[in-house]
Amino acid sequence: MKKSGFTAIEAIIAIFVLTVAVIGAYSSFSRIAISTSVLSSRLIASYLAKEGIEIVRNIRDTNWLERINDPAIIWNDGLTDGDPQPDDYQADYDDTTLFPYNPDDFLMIEALPSGFYGYNRGTQTKFQRKITIDDSTADVLKVTVNVDWQEKGESYNFSAEEYLYNWY
Repeated sequence: MKKSGFTAIEAIIAIFVLTVAVIGAYSSFSRIAISTSVLSSRLIASYLAKEGIEIVRNIRDTNWLERINDPAIIWNDGLTDGDPQPDDYQADYDDTTLFPYNPDDFLMIEALPSGFYGYNRGTQTKFQRKITIDDSTADVLKVTVNVDWQEKGESYNFSAEEYLYNWY
């Protein structure tokens, strides 16, 4: 008569196969969760970098509009300090003034419904934004915005660059 059932060796092999499958699945889900978190932060950083460029563009465009009433205003007023070396700044979304960059300042996020990022009010975030303006070429501003943050013990950076011209 033939006996059916599992032997001890078959049971051990089945447990080993199931353990390897569970560990593999857990490892995959763990990597996906970390990647999702980093990608979410990278998306926010890209928006913050674009906003930094738009703040500088807004200051330039405001200078052009104010020049209609006061021809003494130059197109890059408030954007450069006169020397050809690149300068580092930070700025709030609702301000038309750039401030010297402080590496100890983190962006803050306002409570909903606004959810805007700035330096004056809200809850501190992990993001730092540095706006660098290079005015070494006449009638051209090279604007570089770097957004840095730490996540899961690693440093991340997103950078955007644009050239603004005095075409008016």
